[in-house]
Amino acid sequence: MESGNYDLPANGHLVGITAQCPAGKQVVGGVARMVSGNPWSMFINESEPSSFASNGIMDTWRVTVSSTNGGLQPVRVKAICVSIK
Repeated sequence: MESGNYDLPANGHLVGITAQCPAGKQVVGGVARMVSGNPWSMFINESEPSSFASNGIMDTWRVTVSSTNGGLQPVRVKAICVSIK
């Protein structure tokens, strides 16, 4: 499951972006990536599971990122999900 594109603000502002697994799935990993532009202009501060569904299963991946340049940077977060048995 992927988040939509998110325009990361310029000049170091921290932004938290999440991607949530569909119902009945558990998050086992995740990643953030630049949609376009220079990948060296983004700093990943945190990348971790972040929340629990009502049944106690982790279902969301959260990434906290910041831009290292003066322009908007389009970012996307992806959660890697598996079925719960």
